[in-house]
Amino acid sequence: MGSLYPNRPEVLSQSQQQCLSVVKGSGPSSITLSLAVMNAARCTLLAMTGASKADAVQLCLEDKQPEGAFPAQMVRSEGGVNWMLDEGAASKLKASKGVAALL
Repeated sequence: MGSLYPNRPEVLSQSQQQCLSVVKGSGPSSITLSLAVMNAARCTLLAMTGASKADAVQLCLEDKQPEGAFPAQMVRSEGGVNWMLDEGAASKLKASKGVAALL
């Protein structure tokens, strides 16, 4: 399970740790697998739900962002990265009509 938040030091960490602590300014802390572990996976599934994620999904999938801004762009597992989006999360993609038809 990964919870790599944008522009966080653990995203760019070159540490050999497999599990990292994520301490945000507010709310509870969480843990995440490191980016190195995610990239070592045979394949990776990224899931996003809700219209509140639509802008981020659109920027991440359709525009190249500065390194660390969208950690999902840094996941490159050997077997590929598969995205699972609901209609709300996919609503701003240029291919949203085709994506929505698949949901």
